[in-house]
Order: sequence, then C-alpha cells, then structure tokens
Amino acid sequence: MKLKVSYLAVMRDYTEMFQVTSYLNGYCYRVLAEQAERAMKDQQTLLEHKESELRSAEEHVRLLEEQVSSLKRITEADREELAKLRATVSELDREKDELQMAVDEKTEQEASQMDAVAARVSAVQHWINYLPEVTRLLITNYIFSL
Repeated sequence: MKLKVSYLAVMRDYTEMFQVTSYLNGYCYRVLAEQAERAMKDQQTLLEHKESELRSAEEHVRLLEEQVSSLKRITEADREELAKLRATVSELDREKDELQMAVDEKTEQEASQMDAVAARVSAVQHWINYLPEVTRLLITNYIFSL
C-alpha cells in the first residue's frame, strides 16, 4: 500500500508538474505569439511607411521627369528661335552692307558732281572776272574802228 500511495503521490506530482509545464508552455507560447504579433505589426507599419515614402519618391521623380521634358521642349524652342534670329541678323547684315555700298556709291557720285559744280562755278567766276576786261577791250576796239 505504501507503494501504491507513493505511486499515487508521484502520479499526482507528475500530473501537477505536467499541468504547470503545460501552463508555462502555453504562457510562453502566448508571450512569444504576442511578441511576434507586435514585431509583425511594427514591421507592417514600417513597411507601410517605406511604401508611402517610395510612392512619394516615385511621384517626385515623375514630376522631375515632366519638368525635364518641359525644359527640353523649351530649350529646343529656344534653339529654333535662336537659329531664326541668327538668320535674321545675317539677312540684316547683308542688307546693311548693300545699303552701305549704295550710300558709298551715292556719296562718290555726289562728290563727283560737287567737283563738277565747283569746276563750273570756277569757270563762271573766271568769266565774271574776265567779262569786264573783255567788255572794255570790245568797247575800245569799237571806238577805234570808228
């Protein structure tokens, strides 16, 4: 009987120990599960934050790409305008050169005409100065011929 009692006591102790172990294992599993769940939620929050940052960065990149595209179009338009302006400047330079040549030609013609006018004025002046002498000689010759 003693052995039976001892066996029952060992069984009772074993059962209690099993129950305590089971309880502790269950508690540990719950604690570990809670810790794992908290860690998973933290990681999920971090992941969501990083995804938000990624979307924001992608949107920023898209906006920058649009700006680059817009600036390329503006630059191309400016290049085309610059080419047109250079062509216009070249045309204006050519016209200016033609006009300058025409002005130079007219200036030379005017100088030549002024020289001709000056020569005629000098000839007329000479005849004006010489006319009284010619008149006096004619009158003297007329008087002597009478």
